[in-house]
Amino acid sequence: MTAAGPGELLTRITVPAGKKDGFAAVTLGADGTCIASAAASVNGSGSIRVALGCVAAVPVVVTADSPEGVADAVRGANLTPPFDVHASSEYRAHLSAVLAERAAQEAATR
Repeated sequence: MTAAGPGELLTRITVPAGKKDGFAAVTLGADGTCIASAAASVNGSGSIRVALGCVAAVPVVVTADSPEGVADAVRGANLTPPFDVHASSEYRAHLSAVLAERAAQEAATR
């Protein structure tokens, strides 16, 4: 939703680039749909926040004190992702932990 009213047109949005962010995904084909994805951001105190995609109806957010603790935080979220012809629920849950750790490592090393 935007604050645009009737007759108004949104012509631009600006999202500032983060300095300590990371992203990892497994997709179908070069520009395909994600089987699972993770976006990580390190805050000023060093803790990491990770948003997981394609594992629930809405993104799932987990936090950890360090990149090494991210996979445990994902497993602690007790995800039950959807399954389809491309990936089982168990595979998506496993990928979420792996991708979250990769994204967190990328964010921590920037």
